[in-house]
Amino acid sequence: MDSTSISQLKSLLSQLEPGYLPEPIFLEFTRLSVTPIFELVPLRKTSAGDIEVLLCRRPSSDQHWPDMLHTPGTVLRATDDDGLDQALSRAFNEIHRDFKKYEVKKSGVIFHAVKRGKELAIIFSTIIQDVQEQDIWMPLSQIEKQVVDTQVNFITEAAKVAFR
Repeated sequence: MDSTSISQLKSLLSQLEPGYLPEPIFLEFTRLSVTPIFELVPLRKTSAGDIEVLLCRRPSSDQHWPDMLHTPGTVLRATDDDGLDQALSRAFNEIHRDFKKYEVKKSGVIFHAVKRGKELAIIFSTIIQDVQEQDIWMPLSQIEKQVVDTQVNFITEAAKVAFR
């Protein structure tokens, strides 16, 4: 890329506000850099003692994981000024719950490659016993078949920590 192109790109990028980026621009940034992500793994124990994870469904329009099940999570943004509380709130919003009502434990950090680039995932777990109509609960024994493959490690790590 020549200096004129770099200058034009810099000028265009300077017009963006920090925070949520338009998807095509976001995808190019994820291709070029490591994306810091916040992942929440909501878990529960059934009356039979089995561990289940609460999952969300990605939209059918998702470029990389259409209609796949995943853990709630978010990219950390330049506008996240309250530590991780804003990211925590966005993740809990995906499962229609208020994060202030739940204890959250740090479960690990994983650096990995996904279809859109490399990510540094900060993983947290929480125990949720209440059930809502739209919930998608899945036994840990079934996650490898139906969940975004790179998130299986998130869930496994979180399950080790959550019930200690």
